[in-house]
Amino acid sequence: MSRAAFAEPAAALIQEAFGHIGVRVRIEKLPDPQFVEAVTAKRLPLLLERSLALFPAAEYFFRVFLSGPSRWNLSSWDNAEVNALLPQARSETDPVRADAIAARLIGLLADQVPMALIGQPSFDVAVARGLRGFTTWPIYYPDLRDLVRA
Repeated sequence: MSRAAFAEPAAALIQEAFGHIGVRVRIEKLPDPQFVEAVTAKRLPLLLERSLALFPAAEYFFRVFLSGPSRWNLSSWDNAEVNALLPQARSETDPVRADAIAARLIGLLADQVPMALIGQPSFDVAVARGLRGFTTWPIYYPDLRDLVRA
């Protein structure tokens, strides 16, 4: 899937905003295969990527996008406290303690800002009268298996 539809307008806005504070940004349009290779090699000092966590859980998001040598750790953030908290977060069964760990992870992210999260996908759905059972997966796609006409 091409990144141009979302990346070009966003890149132009970012370039303009950075220009107001004296930072020059050069936009380099790369074909998707070259972009993915450059991201994986961590050669881009600033990039726009469209990704989302498959599950709405802080531990999962941090494990995938903000820890380790993964291609998806786009900022290459390596925070010792995050690395220590993630195994605890993954196995914590007490909701109060799990929420406290998640809050600490989010606090570290807010304090150090290794990357800027600029969007969250959402969509509106119109469902005809007489249909029921419409749901979505946690990954923002419709699940039509339970859709029935009433």
